[in-house]
Parts: sequence; structure tokens; C-alpha cells
Amino acid sequence: MKKNVLYFLLFTLHFLFLNSCKKKNPLNKNKTLVLTAISDASVGGLFLNIYKDSSFDFTAQSMLKTNTYEGKMEWKNDTLFFITKMKYLI
Repeated sequence: MKKNVLYFLLFTLHFLFLNSCKKKNPLNKNKTLVLTAISDASVGGLFLNIYKDSSFDFTAQSMLKTNTYEGKMEWKNDTLFFITKMKYLI
């Protein structure tokens, strides 16, 4: 009986861990992805997606907090400009 409970707990934790790593963003589901950039770290990372319609989403992830920014991207000469509405929470 204890073995069955242990196997069930291990399976459940493994399932939850694998599913928690997937990025869930239904807003950009139907957009064509042009560029993905990832800077991965042991505790978090930086993730940038640029889409064909010049929109982007940028995610800064740490152990305790995840911030996602969305907006439009402009290309001028050799520089990318990311335009987003910043929300300040006090």
C-alpha cells in the first residue's frame, strides 16, 4: 500500500513539474513567430518572442516572480525599439 501511494505521489509531482514549464499565452496563439531569444539561468531567465505583425512578448522570470511585457516593435536602421505600456503597482 505504501509503495502505491509513493508511486502515485512521484507520478503526480512529475506530471505537475513538466506541465508547469510550458508557457501559456493564449493571446499570441494564432500569430506567426519570427524570432525567439532565450537567456536561461539556473534560477530563471529572459524570454523574447517577436511576431510577424511587429508585436512582441518579453518575459523576465526569477525564482519568486515572473513579469511579462507585451507591445509593438519598431525597426529603425540597425536598432529595435520595444514599445509597451508600463503598469506601476504601488
